[in-house]
Amino acid sequence: MSAAWPEWLARLGWAALAILTVAIATAGFWLDLPEPSGALVIDRATYTQGEGPTEQVMLPHTVRRLGAPPAAARYETAFDLAAMPEAPLYLYVPVVNEEMSITLNGHPLFDSGTQSLASPLAATATLVHLPQSMLTTGGTRSCSLSTPGH
Repeated sequence: MSAAWPEWLARLGWAALAILTVAIATAGFWLDLPEPSGALVIDRATYTQGEGPTEQVMLPHTVRRLGAPPAAARYETAFDLAAMPEAPLYLYVPVVNEEMSITLNGHPLFDSGTQSLASPLAATATLVHLPQSMLTTGGTRSCSLSTPGH
C-alpha cells in the first residue's frame, strides 16, 4: 500500500510545473541566441510609408500607428558578398505582423499572402532562403520588403 502525498507537496509540484511552463513559453522574450558565425548583418534600411518621404532607419524598426490603418510601407537595403558562401544563405526577419513580400534584385522571393497569420497580436519570425543562383560575388545586391497597407 502506498502512502498518499501530503497536500502541500502536491500543490508545490503543480506550482513548480506552472512556473516551468511560463518560463518556457516566455523564453523567446528574454533569451537571446548568439549571432551565427560569419553572419552578414543588415541593420539599416531606407524606409518609405505611403507617399511620405524616405528616411534611414535602424532594423528592426517599429512604427506606431494609433487607430489608423497601416499605409503601404517599403524597406530597401543593400549588401555585398565578398565571397560565395558554401552553406545556403537565409534572410531572417525577426518580427512579421503584417502581410509582406520580399524581393532580391527585383525578383520575388517571398510573399506571405495567406501563409501567415498577419496581426499585431500574432507576431512571427520568418526565415527566407536566398537562392544561390541569385547570389554572386562582387557588386551590390538590393533587397526590399514591402507591406500592402489597408
